[in-house]
Amino acid sequence: MKIVILGAGVTGLCAALRLTEAQSEPATEILILEEKPYPGGLLHTTRREDFWWDDGVFNFQGNNYLYKVLPELFQPIEGGVLQKVWIQGGIHDFPLAKRLVLRQPKLALLAIAFDYLYSYLRCSLGCDGTNLQDWLRYRLTSRLLRLSHLDYYVSKMQGLPLTELSPSLGWQRLAALSELTRPVRLFYGIFASQRKIQEIVRQREPDVYPFKGGVGAVAGKLAELIQRKGVGIAYGARVTGVRLDQTGVEIEYETAQGPQAYRADYAISTIPLEVLAETIKPAISAAAREAAQGLSYLDLRLLFLVVKRPMIFDKYFILYSFEPHHLWKRLLSLALPNGLCAVTVETGFRPRAEALPPDLASIIIRQLTQELHLFAPEELVAQYEATVHRAYPIYQLRFEEKVARIISEVESDRLRLAGRQGRFLYVTTPGAIQSGIDAAERIIQASKEGGLYT
Repeated sequence: MKIVILGAGVTGLCAALRLTEAQSEPATEILILEEKPYPGGLLHTTRREDFWWDDGVFNFQGNNYLYKVLPELFQPIEGGVLQKVWIQGGIHDFPLAKRLVLRQPKLALLAIAFDYLYSYLRCSLGCDGTNLQDWLRYRLTSRLLRLSHLDYYVSKMQGLPLTELSPSLGWQRLAALSELTRPVRLFYGIFASQRKIQEIVRQREPDVYPFKGGVGAVAGKLAELIQRKGVGIAYGARVTGVRLDQTGVEIEYETAQGPQAYRADYAISTIPLEVLAETIKPAISAAAREAAQGLSYLDLRLLFLVVKRPMIFDKYFILYSFEPHHLWKRLLSLALPNGLCAVTVETGFRPRAEALPPDLASIIIRQLTQELHLFAPEELVAQYEATVHRAYPIYQLRFEEKVARIISEVESDRLRLAGRQGRFLYVTTPGAIQSGIDAAERIIQASKEGGLYT
């Protein structure tokens, strides 16, 4: 039996690993086709001279799949990840800036309390509203939403106003907010000391991180692991056609050597859903193709900095910006050897709809040094920039109908879709991994029923 996986991102790599684990003997040929010259997809580390930065902000806990597979690469973060938010001209606790709430006038606090009870009752009755702003307002109340500036941050996450975004983003990416705003949790969070909250946080699975090499090292080791198990990976392979029939899948792809083809019994696609919709044959309906053209992504412009100081606040520090005048949305500061630290700053943008200022790097550095005072201008040793394409799917209103239509026409027992881009999912790295494992499980089940898997 032959299985082909489109894309060697973390979803495709973990799907391949699950397929190899399910075999009682190595009777299955597995091939991964990857357009880039390296594995990992979005799980990538950029290296310049003696420095390196992850292509984004990654946060792992001890129960994540990668840690279980490659425990030697991860180290615990003592005390857990330190996370803060910059809001209203100062640094506050994340995710709950208690001081901003408690310093409100008593009448305002009373109004917030009544507003909260009304909003909580609406949520309990299943009222989510028609857009993401309603979803947030029904959980935080209008007053707390304005006070928190959370709406500004979420707009940066998607590049659109909240009124143009689906409530599905709330359930998929902000689900913890529902738990955090339950009456008992909210009351405890406001009135408990920060030290007590930190003690509770430390009781969960510990935070870990691959300090030696970053997330790119994890992707590389994962690729090596599955190759030792017999999985083939073809880099520089751009998929140009996907032909489906009753007995299998034929993949057409381009390499430096020219056009190639690979015939398999089953396939898992993690390439962008709209790209698959354009290449699949027989062709999907005109309505599905139109739906695919309506899907869009947020790209990330990354600013990499090397700062001559041992750390900024902590060895591993994440800062979110809830300020509307900041184009960037969050940064990660990571301690390096020799008294240096690496800073990665994320700025999201819609490539087909907006252009970033040409002096964006200078603007961000000025804000970090003169407004936030995270480090002094003379401490800046080096800076680089990079762009990550299709970093996050944009959950515009009624996007669910478009995705459902496309998936209903392209997915089958022979071809399974997985991953952030493959299924158009706004998920974290663990969610992307689980999506690949689920796709592998479906193929294992289907092939066993067909008598192909051993």
